[in-house]
Amino acid sequence: GGAVRGLSYASSAAAVGPQDAPHEPETLYGVFKLGNEHAARIYARDYGVPSLGLRPCIVFGPTRDQGLTSALTTALKAVALRSKFEIPFSGPVDVQFAEDVAAAFIQSAFVEGHTGAEVYDLHGDALTVEDFIQAVIDVEPSASALLTALPVPIPGNVFVDDADLVQRLGGLPKTPLHEAIRRT
Repeated sequence: GGAVRGLSYASSAAAVGPQDAPHEPETLYGVFKLGNEHAARIYARDYGVPSLGLRPCIVFGPTRDQGLTSALTTALKAVALRSKFEIPFSGPVDVQFAEDVAAAFIQSAFVEGHTGAEVYDLHGDALTVEDFIQAVIDVEPSASALLTALPVPIPGNVFVDDADLVQRLGGLPKTPLHEAIRRT
């Protein structure tokens, strides 16, 4: 009794490099997240503790307030406060509601019947930062005068597919984007 039978942990889409070099992350953050994936693999092999690592992309919503990609949450906070805010990146992103990501981690922690260190991408809504801003405007029209984005792409992998994770877990929660924005 009391032995750890498995765990889930947070990796990141940043652990994956560009299509032509997927094992070469483009940021220090991504390098450290890839290192965590390797540590989980060795830990499973040497100590028999299986794990499921999840690679979310850009998580937004309540309590998501640290790091570069928390800017989407900060943008929503600025709209609520009627303040101007410039998102420090633009272009393609994969955004995920914090509550959905938390639920995926909880589901992953209870997966049974595996012995290794599995790692899965976690997909939300593939769009552009500009599309995200438009969705915010759809929910709160005053945001059109408040939100802008710098023309700087986010580094790392933003094109993910979590079909294998959805199959592994038997489904995942997915809050519609406009509802997630409204709830945030």
